[in-house]
Amino acid sequence: AHAVKFVGSVNPVDEAYAAADAFVHPTWYDPCSLVALEALAAGLPVLTTRFNGVSELMNGRGAGVVLDSPRPVRLLADGLLTLTDAASRPAMSAAARQVAGEHPLEGNFRAVLEYLAQVASERTSSS
Repeated sequence: AHAVKFVGSVNPVDEAYAAADAFVHPTWYDPCSLVALEALAAGLPVLTTRFNGVSELMNGRGAGVVLDSPRPVRLLADGLLTLTDAASRPAMSAAARQVAGEHPLEGNFRAVLEYLAQVASERTSSS
């Protein structure tokens, strides 16, 4: 209880990232969590699950912990302990920034727009 604070909605969010040591998002479903990408970009090690699309970017990169599931709780607790290891956090933080830097939002938006243009073009040429 002395180390965790539930603060509700925070605006601007960058101040919350700056005050945090890690980001925990043990989701059952999130196609690609923007909040997890933001946390990585802020240099926060992230704990998430394979149900979060961002886990594919993190897997094996040392940017945090990717769990198979939010359950069992013991594995979640072990993941949290990993993030609290002050000696490991600088390396995880650097890896987090690296992962985020390789996947900028602008690139995501550009890829989505290109895909939409391709689909529109295919529909136009097939009609």
